[in-house]
Amino acid sequence: MSGADRRRRPVTRRSGLLVLMAVVVVAADQWTKSWAEDALSGGRSVHLVGPARLVLTENTGAAFSLGSGATPVVELLAIVLVAGVLWQSGRLARSGGRMATMAGLSLLAAGALSNLGDRLFRHNHGAVVDFVQLVGWWPVFNLADVAVTVGAAMVAVSFAFPKAKPGQAGQAAPLGAPSQRPGGQARAAGRPGRDG
Repeated sequence: MSGADRRRRPVTRRSGLLVLMAVVVVAADQWTKSWAEDALSGGRSVHLVGPARLVLTENTGAAFSLGSGATPVVELLAIVLVAGVLWQSGRLARSGGRMATMAGLSLLAAGALSNLGDRLFRHNHGAVVDFVQLVGWWPVFNLADVAVTVGAAMVAVSFAFPKAKPGQAGQAAPLGAPSQRPGGQARAAGRPGRDG
């Protein structure tokens, strides 16, 4: 196996894991939405614990009902977001980017793509199916919204605390550079010191 093949194998493996993560998120989100449309139709609701309950709603806005009523704009933004995230994920995968960043981008893309699928294929007049309500004052949401939120948080944390580049921490002094002796005296690295 050539050196190029060995370098491609980790990239292919990581890309496969990220694609699998996105597929699982989209599948789980779409399945739970189909269940909600069947089990919660007709105004029915399911109590979970405390104020949390499951109730079926249709959202024409973005995640957590932001921008309700602006369906064409939200659809366009979702398409741009998915395309941008996929491009950035591919670039990071090829350059050996941080796994946490790529996982966050994968969750972002999966959540946005799943909600976009609602708008285009569920025949709800461009609306997204939401069904999870934690408290009365918080907007109803779905699993795709959770994926978008968690993914955005992971990407933000990754950029706020970037990984140190190799050689920045604990780098050995190059040959010939001054090094500190136990007694506080400097000597050139790689040269024998003289006592006295």
